[in-house]
Amino acid sequence: MEGVIGAVAAASVGLFAGLFFFGTLWWTVRRLRKASRPHLLLVGSLLLRAAVVLVAFYALAARGLWAIVPAALGFVLARNLLVRRIGPSPKEVSAEKAAT
Repeated sequence: MEGVIGAVAAASVGLFAGLFFFGTLWWTVRRLRKASRPHLLLVGSLLLRAAVVLVAFYALAARGLWAIVPAALGFVLARNLLVRRIGPSPKEVSAEKAAT
């Protein structure tokens, strides 16, 4: 039972890390045009996102490989969920269709 609970906990950590990573990536990209120094915003956001995800996965690494695998699956699931939830705007979709 501990193995199942540990795997679910690790997947949850990966899911939340992925939601943070890809959610803040989306937030950053949306603010790049309005930023007075977009390069600092981009680099600062990358460093923050990478640090949070690395700390989460490093903490899980102490539990072994079988904690990293479900966490990585949760991370990828978070990306897929956010792509479906946010997705491209209708303007972007119509612009792509017009270009092809």
